[in-house]
Amino acid sequence: MSLIASLTKKSKLKATIEQTAKARKSEGNTADGLFKAAYQGYAEVLLDDPVRADALLQLGFCFIAPGKNKNL
Repeated sequence: MSLIASLTKKSKLKATIEQTAKARKSEGNTADGLFKAAYQGYAEVLLDDPVRADALLQLGFCFIAPGKNKNL
């Protein structure tokens, strides 16, 4: 990956992280729209790195699974 592409992805990642933080503070349709845009942003950052993308997906499943086994 070129230096320019790397910097572009880093900038996109930073913007997406900020968007995620804003979504977490929002509610309803606003939050839904921000999260949807954030998902797309993360996908674009990972687009050229399928192994890392798959590893992050599996890590997400790993984080979710324990919560599904708890009675709250």
